[in-house]
Amino acid sequence: MDREGQPIGTLGSPGDYDDVRLSPDGHRLLVSLPQANTLNRDLWIVDVERGVRTRLTFGDARAWGGIWSPDGNQVVFSATRGGHIALIQKASNGSGEEQVLLEDEFEKELTDWSSDGRFILYQRRGRTGSDISPWVLPLVGDRKTFPLSPEGRFFPQFSPDGHWVAYNSTESGRGEVYVAPFPGPGGRWLISSAGGTDQRWRADGKEILYRGADALWSAAVTLEHDRVDVGQVKRLYNFRKLGSRLTFDVSPDAQRILAITEKAEAAAEPLTLVVNWPALLKK
Repeated sequence: MDREGQPIGTLGSPGDYDDVRLSPDGHRLLVSLPQANTLNRDLWIVDVERGVRTRLTFGDARAWGGIWSPDGNQVVFSATRGGHIALIQKASNGSGEEQVLLEDEFEKELTDWSSDGRFILYQRRGRTGSDISPWVLPLVGDRKTFPLSPEGRFFPQFSPDGHWVAYNSTESGRGEVYVAPFPGPGGRWLISSAGGTDQRWRADGKEILYRGADALWSAAVTLEHDRVDVGQVKRLYNFRKLGSRLTFDVSPDAQRILAITEKAEAAAEPLTLVVNWPALLKK
């Protein structure tokens, strides 16, 4: 869709898509699709211009929630491996061997990869399943993971320069979008004005798009050395939530919005109800 919500076209054939992520150049789309006759899912890459898709992951494991490397040459995704949940790296063209970046008993959901390639953000679900916290996986040095402080910062997204994160928090009593310096410390700035989640940066860092209760919103931002200036916040168009997260993404220039939408159901065939049908057999 365009920024007014008008359809531009469809991409690919209908399917049970989830976890949509456009590549940094906007030419490819990473999605998850279910395996036939199982509860598992695989990752596929869709060519945006041609609409054709290529399978990226194979096997009996469940793979989901993939993110792109800054240059688009690598993909990292969550996958089940022998009873554990791992973060797996694989070349986006399908070549070479997979590399395990992190493996433990915690369920992990990837959220972003910094533009300098040094850090990956993910959410870790605790052993009880109810406590969720954001974590950082460094790809340099000792690669020791550490929590993104303070807690309560959900679905963090790096700014294009990697010095800030936009995230969702319910500290005010409802979900709102904030921006804070990475890795900190520092203050935080409220971006949304009437609830917000599922934030996306424009590639130049001057705008954040996010989902409100029933609409897609835009906030102009200026990132200074030690502060964030929030400009005009405006409603773009009605946008119904479809039940799962990461069901939309934006092009690098934020002029096009790619969203999973439900296909209109065909009109049902009329039904004929026959009553007292045993009596008809006697005729």
